[in-house]
Amino acid sequence: MQVYAPQPTYAESKIKYGNQWKNNFNTYFGVTLSIPLLNGLQTKSRVRQAKITEKQTSFVEQTTKIQLKQAIEQAYLNMKASFKTYTTVNQQVKDFEESFRAAEIKFNEGVLTSVDYLIVKSNVDKARTNLISARYDYILRSKILDYYQSKPLW
Repeated sequence: MQVYAPQPTYAESKIKYGNQWKNNFNTYFGVTLSIPLLNGLQTKSRVRQAKITEKQTSFVEQTTKIQLKQAIEQAYLNMKASFKTYTTVNQQVKDFEESFRAAEIKFNEGVLTSVDYLIVKSNVDKARTNLISARYDYILRSKILDYYQSKPLW
C-alpha cells in the first residue's frame, strides 16, 4: 500500500506536470465562467426600489406642502384673532378712561368714595396693560405671517 504525502520542494527547478499532479493529489481543480446576461436581476430590483423611493419622496413632499399650508392658515387666523382682541381692548381702554374721567369728577365733588375711585383707576390701568399685551401679540402674529410670506421682518 502506497501512502501519498506532500513532498516539499524548495529547489527552483521546473517540476514536470505529472509530478505536480502527484504532489497536489486530492486538491481541487475548477474553472468558473460568469456571464452577466441578467445581472442576477439586480437591475430590475434596483429600478423597482427607485420607483418606490420616488413615490415615498413625493408623498413626503405633499405632506410637507399640506403642513406648510396649514401653518400659514393658522398664522393668518391667529393674526386676525389678535387684531380683533386688540381692537376690542382698545375700545375697552377708551371706555374705561371715560368712566375714570367721570369717576374723577365725582370724586373731586365728594360724591364718590376713595375705594370706588381706586377701583375705577385700577380698571383703567389693567385695561392699558391689556392693550399693550394685545398690541404686541398682534405685532408678533403679523410678523409670523410676514415670515411665511417671505417679507422682510423689519
